Amino acid sequence: MIWATRIVSFISLLALAASLPLEQDKREIYVPWITSPNENTIWLWGSMQTVAWDTTNAPSDFDGCRGASLYLIQEDYMYTLALDFDLSKGSYWIQDVPNRPGSYRVKLSCANYSDQSQVFKIT
Repeated sequence: MIWATRIVSFISLLALAASLPLEQDKREIYVPWITSPNENTIWLWGSMQTVAWDTTNAPSDFDGCRGASLYLIQEDYMYTLALDFDLSKGSYWIQDVPNRPGSYRVKLSCANYSDQSQVFKIT
């Protein structure tokens, strides 16, 4: 009886091992570092501005994370700047900066990963 249980357990382990993938997806997680805006930046509301990020160290299999998003964030405020764009471009033009003076950060998100800019001003 004990041998039968061990044989069944062994066969179950073999079946489980055979169902596992032989090679895992080796894609790297990559979110570029925001280079602009930075601490010396001042955006004028209503103006056209650029958010830029560094893609020089992107892994070779980086697909641009189509579906990326940009947000303007403050302590109690979040404004969507852009949705569903390609990170491999290295920048994105903001058409109309909101009329809400203060100190902000830009948040760049791709899947479950993100980076935030340094604090900058909107006047």
